[in-house]
Amino acid sequence: MVDLGFSLNQIAETVDEGEHPGRALRTLDAELAATIERLQRARLELAAMIDLRAPADLPAELTPGEATVLSETDRSLLLVMTRLMSGEQLQAYGALVRNLPDQPGARRTAR
Repeated sequence: MVDLGFSLNQIAETVDEGEHPGRALRTLDAELAATIERLQRARLELAAMIDLRAPADLPAELTPGEATVLSETDRSLLLVMTRLMSGEQLQAYGALVRNLPDQPGARRTAR
């Protein structure tokens, strides 16, 4: 149980109660699932930063197209949007940002 992450106190409590450590194991399993989910999200954001040259200060959902150069005003607006929208809303808004048509005079750069 120590190898699974239980402290000696937790093991002692389980042994003292004389019960199967099912509840403690389920709690640990839930914690591990949350950690795995957090790490998977982090990997997706890293992939966007690496592959799409995404800005490090924006979530993956709001990553503009790889050739897009954001003005400071645009970047500030996107950062505000991260505080106002839920994950699903951010994904929908990000799709809009990535699929904007080219506009004459827009600042763009090649990879």
